[in-house]
Amino acid sequence: MIKHILVTYLIMCLALTGCAPSVSPFAEATATPVKPFPSLNPTITPMVSVALTSSPTQGTQINISCPTSLSNILSNISVDDLFLLNSLSSGENSYLLNLAMGEKVYLPYTDGYYLDELRISPNHQWIAYFVVRRDETISNSQLIVSDLNGVIVYQQSVDRTKKWYLIDTWLDNQTLMLERYQTLPDSNTLASPLPVTLLNPFTGESRDLDGDFPNMLFFFEPSARWDVFGKSGTAYDSTLNLVAYASESRDDLRQSVVLWDIKRNLEIARIQAAIGFGSGPVWSPDGSQFIIDSLAKIPDPQNWTEEERLSEELFSVSRTGEITRLTYLTNQFKEVSISDYAWSPDGSQIAFNVLSKPDIDESDLISSSRLAVLDIRTKQLTMYCIRSLPGAARLFWSPNGQQILMGMVNVEKTKASNNTLIYDTVLMDLTKNMITKIADDTVPNGWMIKPP
Repeated sequence: MIKHILVTYLIMCLALTGCAPSVSPFAEATATPVKPFPSLNPTITPMVSVALTSSPTQGTQINISCPTSLSNILSNISVDDLFLLNSLSSGENSYLLNLAMGEKVYLPYTDGYYLDELRISPNHQWIAYFVVRRDETISNSQLIVSDLNGVIVYQQSVDRTKKWYLIDTWLDNQTLMLERYQTLPDSNTLASPLPVTLLNPFTGESRDLDGDFPNMLFFFEPSARWDVFGKSGTAYDSTLNLVAYASESRDDLRQSVVLWDIKRNLEIARIQAAIGFGSGPVWSPDGSQFIIDSLAKIPDPQNWTEEERLSEELFSVSRTGEITRLTYLTNQFKEVSISDYAWSPDGSQIAFNVLSKPDIDESDLISSSRLAVLDIRTKQLTMYCIRSLPGAARLFWSPNGQQILMGMVNVEKTKASNNTLIYDTVLMDLTKNMITKIADDTVPNGWMIKPP
């Protein structure tokens, strides 16, 4: 049920085009007061054995933390830091916010155009996006790659109904992964999973990847777009030797994510997929493993119970196929849904959003999602009293791994507008346990830094 409500709210989010009043993001920053979790023990240490884990693992320790509001964070933000924000105010485009200088920096082709599919390179230096004239369709788009000063290094006209359709991610600082538009000849509908193209915008070279793997879903339709790898149903590692992909058994329709060795044409590992395939596989910064939301309770695909469908936990899968359970939330909560997970730059922590029962209040869903951060080294999980909405905005780590840029539901404004979702962009400082609103009526799209 949580997932069904989540998708409904995600659709509402995507439909938002300026419902909120325009408020200057440079006013004195404040944050909505937060409330502690109701009837939840501050610290618990569950001990369980898991069928999917190769060896029994001690459960994570769960701590609850309610950060304080900070009215001024300029001392913590460098003049070299710029936040890429999507404005929800009517008529305003995405922009880079230099908070330390109090300046908005608009990207090329802003006036008269809308920007789509914005993706920042791993070194925080380059940004790729589509631009489309507001009075035209995506068939007349421009694929742009520029630096944070607006200097364009790559530009190409693209009919997105015939060629590239989505920007998945940066494979590295030189290579973009793009999903190609492909229609089914009989129905003239969009084929899925979508083929993937590699593009080096600095040389103009491109090539297609072979995306045909055993028992792939003919039509991959996740409950929400995979956080990093879109609708391709594939998640390649940076060497392109391994791929994690969405699979469905022809016998019992059981859905899994398979780790596949491309060179050896060999399955390495298989893990049960969460409902709708969750947020998909996300590779660690060093490429040694990927994380994915899977199920602690393996269901019968023909007769799933709600408790089985919503028994999500985080798991890791190593390059050699070792599957390890990372969280034990279902030992504390009856139902759990996980999304939007993101690795810290050094690979030592994972941030994600979590919905859970009995903590969740379905009559007030906008107040129920929480930010969580897992420390891989200590296995300590901290759940924060921060109201986020899973699937609506990704989580972005600062380059030094001490802060998280995220979208947060403005509960008071949302309720005042008859539950039309209204967001603010906030910065969570993990080292100081402080949260600050940095821009009204926006959701974040990444973190850029000026080159040395």
